[in-house]
Amino acid sequence: MQRMLRQSQNLLGIGFILALIIVDGFILVEEKGDPDSMVWLDGGSFTMGSDHGLPDEAPARPVSVSGFWIDKYEVTNEQYQSFINAGGYKKREYWDIILNEDGNTISWEQGMSIFVDKSGLNGPSTWTNGTYEVNKKDFPVLGISWYEARAYAKWAGKSLPTIYHWYKAAMFWGESGAISPRSNFSGSPSEVGKFSIFSSYGCYDMAGNAREWGTNPHKNGNRSVMGGGYDDDTYYFTDNFSQHPINRYKTNGFRCVIIPENETNLASADTLIHSCKKTLEESADKVEENEKTQIEEAITSLEEAMKGEDKQEIEDKTKALAEASSSLAQRLYAEQQQNASTDQGGQESESADDSAVDADFEEVKEEAKEQEK
Repeated sequence: MQRMLRQSQNLLGIGFILALIIVDGFILVEEKGDPDSMVWLDGGSFTMGSDHGLPDEAPARPVSVSGFWIDKYEVTNEQYQSFINAGGYKKREYWDIILNEDGNTISWEQGMSIFVDKSGLNGPSTWTNGTYEVNKKDFPVLGISWYEARAYAKWAGKSLPTIYHWYKAAMFWGESGAISPRSNFSGSPSEVGKFSIFSSYGCYDMAGNAREWGTNPHKNGNRSVMGGGYDDDTYYFTDNFSQHPINRYKTNGFRCVIIPENETNLASADTLIHSCKKTLEESADKVEENEKTQIEEAITSLEEAMKGEDKQEIEDKTKALAEASSSLAQRLYAEQQQNASTDQGGQESESADDSAVDADFEEVKEEAKEQEK
């Protein structure tokens, strides 16, 4: 299933997704949060995006989510230290299957050998000797991968936010011009909450300080990163970009949420639907009619399933759409290879240096393989 999703997203552009998520039982979620460290947001529709801001913010569109909890502050060094002290890096049950930058699965042991600090002990890339700098317990934990953020969230009984939940908590769209200039894009990290600007719901540092990992998958296996870090430009606040989940850049941090399980599961389905629709639009001249019909029918079927609560039906319909889009992606990729080979053949006939041509051809094939992953 994961392979098909990666293949399907190989040639699929991914942007913001219109989400219509209908989940009951939110009262159970409401009982799980800690009002001292988390903020409760009532469910309902909100407008995500803007028709009058940056290009990445458009278009404005309605999104519906159930009620949920979100951390008031970014996860701190002290909190992450508790995870480490509790054996977080020694318990496999907290960890997802780990993929390296080439898209290949690596063992849990290999992953743990990568997720180390400056001294070689397990911990964020910015730490030393298994701990954080003196007097920085209330700073956001920084320099962690998506896998480490996910492991902490599981340990804490929470999860990482989807882009929908994160942006609902971050602002009413159109407020970015007031929030970003007052947030920590200063070039250095700060204690969480030091910059007194907060969202309309009471969440601090949604803009700047730490980049915050999200659950939504992007092409090539990347994951959403939101808000921007202390050394980013202010426009990163509203720019839904992505990084490879193994990335441990010095500003990578996170905050957690407690949301209905279905809404986390639907993030991948929504992303796949959006990817397929965009591909049908952008590659209209290359998609055959039977392929278009098959994918459109699979999209409609999945969208109908997402209106209910049958997890197995949603999973089955997601798999069917992944299979249909994977078939199209494979065909388009084969055509890419053929075109690359034809172009290379022309170059060979004109080139006197056959060895140089061979080297170029190998480079083309390697790039194509990298795209396929």
